[in-house]
Amino acid sequence: MGPVLMITVGILFLLDNLWLYGFQFHRTWPVILLVIGAVKILQTSGSTEGHTPVLPPAPPYTPAPPSPVAPPPEVQNG
Repeated sequence: MGPVLMITVGILFLLDNLWLYGFQFHRTWPVILLVIGAVKILQTSGSTEGHTPVLPPAPPYTPAPPSPVAPPPEVQNG
């Protein structure tokens, strides 16, 4: 989707700089929304043959239990 959006924005700015009547960027920005919608439709209807499958989500992380605390050293009475 990124390259398609970059090309679309570039074309819209080019048309704005050519000073053609009706092609000011503030009037043509909805074309970006139309391009996003068209790309999404093409993504869902495209073939997935030859693509790697999506991996299932990893199981939630559970930290290891804490180590037992060592007893304090014995005090020697002298």
